[in-house]
Amino acid sequence: MSPTEAPAKANSLTALNDLGMIVASQEMRSLMLLVERVAGSFGSVLITGESGTGKELVARSIHRRSQRRDGPFIDLNCAALPEHLIESELFGYERGAFSGADQAKPGMFELANHGTLFLDEVGEIDSKIQAKLLRVLDGSPYYRLGGKHKIVTDVRVISATNRSLDGTDASGRFRLDLYHRLAQFKLQIPPLRERVADILPIAENYLQLITPESSLSEDAKAALLAYRWPGNVRELRNFVFQATTIAGPGVIQKEHLPASLVNGDTLIPLTGRPDRTATFDLAKLEQEAIQQALNSSGGHQGQAAERLGISRRTLSRRLREVKEKTRDQDGNLLGTLSREQKHCFRADGEFPVLVRWANGQASCIATNLSKSGVGLQKFDPRLYGQDRSIDIAISLPNGVTIQATGTVMWSRADGKAGVKFTRLETASEHHLDDWITGKIAEEGWSGR
Repeated sequence: MSPTEAPAKANSLTALNDLGMIVASQEMRSLMLLVERVAGSFGSVLITGESGTGKELVARSIHRRSQRRDGPFIDLNCAALPEHLIESELFGYERGAFSGADQAKPGMFELANHGTLFLDEVGEIDSKIQAKLLRVLDGSPYYRLGGKHKIVTDVRVISATNRSLDGTDASGRFRLDLYHRLAQFKLQIPPLRERVADILPIAENYLQLITPESSLSEDAKAALLAYRWPGNVRELRNFVFQATTIAGPGVIQKEHLPASLVNGDTLIPLTGRPDRTATFDLAKLEQEAIQQALNSSGGHQGQAAERLGISRRTLSRRLREVKEKTRDQDGNLLGTLSREQKHCFRADGEFPVLVRWANGQASCIATNLSKSGVGLQKFDPRLYGQDRSIDIAISLPNGVTIQATGTVMWSRADGKAGVKFTRLETASEHHLDDWITGKIAEEGWSGR
């Protein structure tokens, strides 16, 4: 398909559905017709497709079109939790059910009552939990961990997987009876390479969201259409982020695209091999993209990672790799950070946090820390009061404890939250400044 055969940019935005999905191709239009029909039923839905095709967006679209649209939509990534935590997340637990259970916690089924529960990567659930899940799906009451009272919920379950669960999977870990219960309706999302008509509309839609003044050149469009997209829509989004970071506002040329998509002047076709004689310095391009993303975000690694379309952990790892390489070569650091950039710098880690509020306290985990706030996991959003104010004690790896007062800026049902510091004790402020400065130096930056 040539670029002229793909939908024009003017038409791509009209192809957006209510959740921002592109439905320009006939394959996606047919899928969304099925979504409309399935949404009006009461049966469970299994969404299958390769990673990055948009399974969660389809699940949300079903919920929004269903009779449960006014109820909650609760999502759980079953692959992101250890096996021993899946049961407590799904069904909840009572106080004292296990070590660290200082407060009772409702499970995802209770939180999704009269709404929709989306189980992403459902194939990763342990076989022991599969049996209990099957009973609950069949309408049986259940107990919280350590509970004595049965709980009945009214929940529609939508699940998703990127592998086969119908017995053809070689591992054979998934129960067939649970598969048939989850797959009362089954929706298959085609990979991006099978719906080429969506590629340019999706890319141009992301361009509109990132830099509305940017556009794709004809050779860039041809390169996008010729690539197989093994990572599907997620990979395409990442490539657009990288290209806009490198090119800046204006026309994106083929040379602005990542080297994994193009190799010199040779396109990577749907079949065949790229020209191995062409050279393209991917490492240098990646380093420049990271530097530009950090500069444009004022040194904020979270925002820089989002601009690049990668996780913060991946960005931190790449920064360490670049630091080691540049130091090995010429002893130089990555660059310098201004006072404002140092203030926004977030250091990754996992260390314990004690959260106090008016009526009690609870333990959780800090995942990143800056001079202005902290990101938390295993945080119960019901703990803080209406003013969203909490006291926190953060135990740093060096043995120092940071005492602070903060405001909960956001929280999610999966236990993640963001806290902005409103007051730091003088000693804690000095200790935090020293620790952050050390982390900045570890990653290869200097201050100015």
